[in-house]
Amino acid sequence: MKNFWANGNNRSNSESVFGKKSGLSTPTPPTAGAPLPKTSSSSRMAGLSSRTPAPIVSPLTKIRFDHDFACGVFVGAFAIPSMVVTLEVVEITDPVLKKVDRTDNWLNTNDMLAILTREYGKAQQKLAAATGAARDEATRRVTEVRDQVVCVLHSRRAYHRAKDAGIRILLEP
Repeated sequence: MKNFWANGNNRSNSESVFGKKSGLSTPTPPTAGAPLPKTSSSSRMAGLSSRTPAPIVSPLTKIRFDHDFACGVFVGAFAIPSMVVTLEVVEITDPVLKKVDRTDNWLNTNDMLAILTREYGKAQQKLAAATGAARDEATRRVTEVRDQVVCVLHSRRAYHRAKDAGIRILLEP
């Protein structure tokens, strides 16, 4: 394959990298009163590459309590709309039955992930109360502990399991 930049770019603006005329033109704005074009699901999906499959997220998928997922949601690494996580409780709403499963004292274990997640919650509380120069230190601590939680989640293969379950990942390891 030839290097595009090696011998200079001698193509005109209407010619694409592959030597064909690009049939692209500047779109004209709609006239006043003209209806806007309707979009379909196929046109919304047109931008997806065949290499990157769309995430599988179904409203009927019931997420069961998973300690690693709950820690990931708490620190902002995962997004599970049906899961609400605080330091004291995890609530998972079943979208079909409208039933809420509640798990109290979910961080009472003494494994490394639970310890770091509790530390993250305490750092968040200190950040909320901090002012001035103490706020910078509190922000640094929150970021440091969050990164440690993400590292532990990655080592436990929680990211792999989350991708398999169709969970949206907000912070990559």
